[in-house]
Amino acid sequence: MIEKFVQHRGLNAKNSVPNSFESLPKNYQKRVECDVVMLQDGNLAIMHEKDFNLSLNNIEGMNLAAIEKLRIPTTGDDIHQPNIPLFKEFISLAYDTDTKLAIEIRASDLEKSKALAKKIIDELISLQKTGVIDYETFLTSKISLQSFSTEILKNANEYSSENHQKINTTLYWPSDEPWSKKIPLFNQADLRSEDIEKLDWESKGLAIALKYKIPEIELQPQNITEQIIKQAHDKNLKIGSAFTNNDEEIKRILNFGIDYIITDQ
Repeated sequence: MIEKFVQHRGLNAKNSVPNSFESLPKNYQKRVECDVVMLQDGNLAIMHEKDFNLSLNNIEGMNLAAIEKLRIPTTGDDIHQPNIPLFKEFISLAYDTDTKLAIEIRASDLEKSKALAKKIIDELISLQKTGVIDYETFLTSKISLQSFSTEILKNANEYSSENHQKINTTLYWPSDEPWSKKIPLFNQADLRSEDIEKLDWESKGLAIALKYKIPEIELQPQNITEQIIKQAHDKNLKIGSAFTNNDEEIKRILNFGIDYIITDQ
């Protein structure tokens, strides 16, 4: 697998075992995108609600005992259905396999998202203090918290700094302004400042990431051009592509010098 590819939720077209323990050592030793949710009892699990026909509200109302009864759906002839991993266990295994993790903060509203981001950082710090992982060599280079919300990412950066730590963050950027209005966590106020309003849509995203000191931004693949990648790199921003399996699109943006691409190929 090309280093620039990030496996989408641990998926692989030939062996689909999303976000499972099996995914990391067998198939996804480069970079994996995973969704973290917080249960009613404070436990963090790695799962995507739609894989189980649940809503985020459903999951947030469940406890560890309920989650342990669920099994990750698989594809093909594999009849083994893995357990849903807890965040601490998943992080420890990723550390052992030297896998980079792009962590999407999944919660039903802004306040729960902020609480979830803090909980993630608390658990990472706890793992560092107990010697399970080395924060300086692992988390700062191989972990990124991701969200459409600048407020969530800003709070995460501030909270990690308060704890004398540093964590990378990534801003998801919608394909256009109409779509942004359909995303509950997207902060429309970010678009209204005078210096932002005059810019084109993708440049708005770069400027907002810089404003909040977010070092990485993820754009929709159809909107990625060589010019916007150069613009991002000139500002010391890393730039990634949101999910695509289109071979021609992948080839095009790889040639432009994209930093990474989310895919399940």
